[in-house]
Amino acid sequence: MARKPKDIPRSVINVRTGIDTSEILKELAFECGYLYSGEGATGELLDAIAALAKDESKRLILLGLLKKRVTVKESVNKGTKG
Repeated sequence: MARKPKDIPRSVINVRTGIDTSEILKELAFECGYLYSGEGATGELLDAIAALAKDESKRLILLGLLKKRVTVKESVNKGTKG
């Protein structure tokens, strides 16, 4: 896929992730067809996720898939509820 024209507004985020996260995201992007220079385009993958999150019903599905699963016992041990 060709690079996006420079006149499209873009933002830059810097994140700290696990060691393998970057490669895993590139693999997911590649498998979903978001490509740049022969490898996965993680920015386009994140744009697609954000676009889904704009739709309330799709957002709920995303939250269900991505939400951390914390048991009551774990939250009590941390001194929090929920």
